[in-house]
Amino acid sequence: SRATEIQLFCLLTPKPAGPVVDLTGRGVQKLDPSFISSDDTHTLILDRNNIMKLDNLERSPSLQQLSVANNRLVRMMGVSQLMQLRVLNLPNNSIGYIEGLRDLPHLKWLNLSGNNIKVRRREGFLQTRRTSHPEQKWKTI
Repeated sequence: SRATEIQLFCLLTPKPAGPVVDLTGRGVQKLDPSFISSDDTHTLILDRNNIMKLDNLERSPSLQQLSVANNRLVRMMGVSQLMQLRVLNLPNNSIGYIEGLRDLPHLKWLNLSGNNIKVRRREGFLQTRRTSHPEQKWKTI
């Protein structure tokens, strides 16, 4: 199956090379524990797959941009370990709660549109900041 091919890809190519690794629409269900991007990879695109959890991202600490649009994500945990992340694109998933963003000091752009975000009322949990991106004037972290 296509998902098996992707898992084999991750096993056989433990360091996908290049500044942009694009695995869009390849039936990926999860990143293999051995997955690690090369040191020059700054963008990982996992759009239009079947990913439910963001596991094993800690092996790619130099990522600056991550896109996991149109998947089956229910949680955001996993992004908190990407300390260099500047762009996080997670639209059209099943994410219910915003989590893991406090640890991302460089985050400039966030897209969570098309999710079922529930607001938790905890002091200091949610903040709204103006962004410079023309399509999204406000982001919530």
